[in-house]
Amino acid sequence: VFDTRDASPGAVWNAAGDALTWTSEPGPRGAWLNVAMVPSGPSFVSVAPAGAPRPATSSLNSHGVVRANLAPSPLGDGGAITLHTSAPMELIGDRVATLGDTGAGLELSDPRRALDTRSLGAPLEADAITPVDVEAPEGAVGVLATVAAILPDEPAHVAVFPCGVEPDTSTVNLLPDEVASNQVVTGLGPDGRLCLRASAPMHVVLDVLGFFSAEGRLEYQALAPTRLVDTRDGLLDQHRLAARQTLELPLADAPGMPDDAWAAVFNVATVEADGRGHLVAHACEREAPPPTSAHNFAEAPRSTLVTTDLGTSRRACVTTTTRAHVVVDLLGVWRRRDGALPPEPMPIPEPTEPPLTEDDDAGSPTLDAGVSTRPDSVGACACRASSGPPTPPAWLLLLGLGLACARRRLARTA
Repeated sequence: VFDTRDASPGAVWNAAGDALTWTSEPGPRGAWLNVAMVPSGPSFVSVAPAGAPRPATSSLNSHGVVRANLAPSPLGDGGAITLHTSAPMELIGDRVATLGDTGAGLELSDPRRALDTRSLGAPLEADAITPVDVEAPEGAVGVLATVAAILPDEPAHVAVFPCGVEPDTSTVNLLPDEVASNQVVTGLGPDGRLCLRASAPMHVVLDVLGFFSAEGRLEYQALAPTRLVDTRDGLLDQHRLAARQTLELPLADAPGMPDDAWAAVFNVATVEADGRGHLVAHACEREAPPPTSAHNFAEAPRSTLVTTDLGTSRRACVTTTTRAHVVVDLLGVWRRRDGALPPEPMPIPEPTEPPLTEDDDAGSPTLDAGVSTRPDSVGACACRASSGPPTPPAWLLLLGLGLACARRRLARTA
């Protein structure tokens, strides 16, 4: 829907050149944008409704290379969203879904690995379209998932889209010998499958978290972006989260946090990591985190949108495989319109994939939790969708609308 390299008519920079405002067509109340940044140096991007104060949170982080991340946001003044930048850069936005009064609701499923090409013994071929059976239930029109791209030999990207569609967009962008991940909100093809396309040979992992359908009961409620944890700021005596350590997030301390949330949506960033690793967000009630790939990282700063169910205690934790500073921003929650409370955490099936090596760490089935530390809160944060103050009416997630409008194939570097 916008690409500043091509002077997109729907997006305008402010006079200072540090804020890009994109205006949606009339109708939707919010949008899920997959945003790619092409920076000139170390920088970050913060996404917020137009007219709202610049949030003290970030949506994308980079040390000077192309990065992409999913960013949900309500529309603000004039039906627009503003992307605040910390340094000069180009921005590309692909709308993957909208939020409105009608559409599909979410049903969480047990976190499940739908594809791991490593266990198949062959990576995805360059530019080949690979269909994936995500075992969608009857009536499902979309899927919530996480995709991890693993160790290409050249700068590359992976696109995730409904089978039968040929989008010129990307979902994950990465450099040679990297592992990178992103959350996916996408429609399903007529046969209930989604498709993958990689720009270069690489292994790919796809984890399914839930499905969207007309019968889906969960609605997304956007909250005012709130920084829950930043281990650089003295919450943990300026200590990085240790490998295999579990940290409970102070959700209860976040103003506007509803008592009936079934799942929470965070932006997670890692900084100053000892090396390659991955972080998983999960309900604290689990004895161990699920064998899924939520956020893959290395030494340089990187961020990923993650979603986790909360269970009856409505407590969320993060566990990392590698020592790193961790920054967690709360963006929203999934809740029932009827106010029903969540059940016990979704069951985790026995993993069938082989254990992973340190070189392609994208979610290990043998990840064990360590010490649990609960810091004090340092911030406050509140579409179907509902949102932080003032709280708008509930909105439904509309899938697939962005596919017709987002035709910006990041064929150069993004």
